[in-house]
Amino acid sequence: MNQSDLFLQWNKAWQTLVISQLAPTFLLITTASLVGPLHEQSMNLRLAVILILLASGILGSLAQFWASAQAQAAAKDLAATTESATVKTMVQAAKWLAVSKFVTPAIFTAIFAILLVELH
Repeated sequence: MNQSDLFLQWNKAWQTLVISQLAPTFLLITTASLVGPLHEQSMNLRLAVILILLASGILGSLAQFWASAQAQAAAKDLAATTESATVKTMVQAAKWLAVSKFVTPAIFTAIFAILLVELH
């Protein structure tokens, strides 16, 4: 890959990372605001909500993990091609992508577990 392709890969990975947060975040906020009324609903409806949250969270976590991995790979490859300030900044930022690979899914898991207890 040339530098232009690597920069495009970096930007696409960042865009994917941001977008992958939208659906799970929206679903968690909506569910949290409806916990009271959902607690009064049938077990089938509560189970459906739980499974929707779980599926969305899993897909979001996978998208974040792989987008982060792609961005880290692009930064590593760019570091081998040039020593520009932009690339140095990207390499430094790439180190922090471990947060989106591991910490963010862990937080989702904790939130999901709490909601699961509340909706059960």
